[in-house]
Amino acid sequence: MRKLFTLIILGVAFGAKAQNVGVNTTDPKATLQVVGAPGTAGIPDGIIPPKLTRAQLIAKTGYGTDQIGAIVYVTDLSGTTNAATASVLQIGHYSFDGTKWNNMLIPKFTGFLATRNTNYTFGGGTPSKLVVYPTSTDNPNGWYNTANGRFTPQVAGYYQFNAALRIVSSTGGEKVILLAKNGIDVNTGVSLAGSNYYMATVSAVIYLNGTTDYVDVRCYADNALTDIVTTPITSFFQGYLVGQ
Repeated sequence: MRKLFTLIILGVAFGAKAQNVGVNTTDPKATLQVVGAPGTAGIPDGIIPPKLTRAQLIAKTGYGTDQIGAIVYVTDLSGTTNAATASVLQIGHYSFDGTKWNNMLIPKFTGFLATRNTNYTFGGGTPSKLVVYPTSTDNPNGWYNTANGRFTPQVAGYYQFNAALRIVSSTGGEKVILLAKNGIDVNTGVSLAGSNYYMATVSAVIYLNGTTDYVDVRCYADNALTDIVTTPITSFFQGYLVGQ
């Protein structure tokens, strides 16, 4: 009797047609069709996936290739991410690709923009000298350090970097801007010379491991120089995630 009663109740909410299943419809048009009540203001429509904290999702061990396409909603950012949850960096919906969880929505900006608008004088010669951009206008994750000029992202991947300096020098000679990874110069930019100034720029894509790797900007000159900037448009450092 209990089984019969259960089937009757299910029949009220569900309908089946061949291999299709319908919720609130007896004529489902796909494998699963859910019909809401858009005309009734007091009835909330929608489909709610399982809700987990990030710590709870991190602790899960049962996900594999059979769970590809699974969807969950992460309610907070507790816990320390592992390989499967490395991209779980904000509250929201995530889908499983067989290896890791991916954000289903457009992620927030993963990068930074920093500028410099004050004079900065330093000596020339090797090694190249660190340039710190002390003003951060866009740094949503807090990965750019305005004190030491380092960008240390906590998501592994390929990052696009762009930087510029306006260098003033009356003695001529070589003036270049560089990108350094973990304190080692890896990319050299170009300089356009004017009467007593150089506009130096550099761009590169650099892979960072998402834990300890960092990138900063260096400058090399074969004599003393001054970086003079009147607006941040001529002296900036930016980076953002472009792929994993």
